[in-house]
Formats: sequence, C-alpha cells, structure tokens
Amino acid sequence: MLAAGLAVLGITAAGAWVVASPGGEEEVVQQVETATPSPDASETATPAASPAPGPLIELPSPSPSLAACDPNPPAPLGTKLWGWGDLTIIVPDEIQVQGDLFALDVQPNLILFPREVSGAQTHIDARTGAVVRHDPQGDYEPAITAALATISKCPFNAAAAPWPYNGDPPVGPLLTLGHLSYLQPDPSSGMQAQTGGTCGTSTGASGCRDFLAIGSEHSRLYLDAETGQVIEGAKIAPEDKQAFDRYLASVEVR
Repeated sequence: MLAAGLAVLGITAAGAWVVASPGGEEEVVQQVETATPSPDASETATPAASPAPGPLIELPSPSPSLAACDPNPPAPLGTKLWGWGDLTIIVPDEIQVQGDLFALDVQPNLILFPREVSGAQTHIDARTGAVVRHDPQGDYEPAITAALATISKCPFNAAAAPWPYNGDPPVGPLLTLGHLSYLQPDPSSGMQAQTGGTCGTSTGASGCRDFLAIGSEHSRLYLDAETGQVIEGAKIAPEDKQAFDRYLASVEVR
C-alpha cells in the first residue's frame, strides 16, 4: 500500500486514472497521458477514452499443463512473448498487455486489450491461466482468441529470465515521466513499468502527483516522478530483489 491517507490512482487498460476512495469505491477522474518518450524514442502510445464495457463473452478457459510447459516458446514475426509469473503468452503487436499493478491481489491478473478498441479487456488469472473476464473485441477477436491458445504455465526461473533479471538493458526507447527517464523491461521477463498517480495531503504535498509503478506478479514498488524516491509500501519478493535493484539502477532522475 502507499502512504496512509493517500488515494491511489491506477491506469486502466484504456489509460484512465482510477481513484480508490477511503470507502473502497472507484471513480474515473481524468484521462492519463501515456509516458512521453524522449526525443530519441521511436514509439509513442496514445491513450483513448474508456466507455463502459460491453457484455461479457464466455470463452473456454485454457488449462495449461506444467508437464507440457515451454518457458521460452518462439514468437512469430509481428508478435511478442510476454511473461507474468509462471505464465507465458504470445501476443500480436496490435494487442497491448499489462499486469494489473494496482490490484489489491498479491497475484494480479494479466490484462490484454486492443490498442484501437478502448474499454475492451480480457483478464487472465495469474495463478491458473484461466480467462476470468472477456469483453467483445470486435475485429480483434480472432487475435485475442489466438493469443489465449498460446498460454503456457511453467515455474518462473529468475536465472533464465531476460533483463532486468539477466543480461544488459535494452538500448531504448527511453520513456519520461516527470523528472524520470526509464526503460520498459523485456516483455518476457515478467516485470513491467506503468504510470499512475496519488492524491492526498498525508505526505505534506497538496493535490496529486505522478508515480512510476514497477511490478511483477509477486512484487511492486512506486517511484515519485518528481524526486525518484521510493514511495512507502514497496513489496519485493526475494526472487525479484536483484532484478528490481538492477532496474532501479537504470532509472535516471533529471
């Protein structure tokens, strides 16, 4: 949890800030601007408005087998291998993937959503690989269905995972948020960086402030976008500590 008295804002898959009030209710308060790449970055993501989700579609839940798992399956051209805890999934580039770093659950869902269809989401249970929510995806339905068919559940091996667990950091693109410059971890590493914000006065600051959320299935921490300081409430699993230390060493405060 963040510091007491702060309302936590998380970005939904469509890019909206969500405030968790003291009473537990959630309210969408404003549109989040996606972190801005530095001038030498090659990619820019544009968030869209978030309409109410449509009716759910029942999909057969995959039943990944530990015996038949493949921790590093080849990803065809135009797709990426994503990791989240013990899960791996191969997803087309037109589909965005986010771990729910703002959920209260210690093992948050993995969320898939088309870049061009706002509000439509597919949630995968991090423990089982089962689909627990699926909104209509329009023309992207075949791509989502094909991605779900690639889910594999294998014991996570930190010694074999890519940066920031092992190897060198990528060349770019370098993203910016406030005074922070940061990289996205390798998608197959199971670690992600996302943007969010907090509102409250318990820390002596009025209004709202941005933060960078860094997390995996079992760990998460939040960096103040202005100071680069870790906001109270970091929770790092022992198997993730070295990778988080290496990632934090790559973050620059301007």
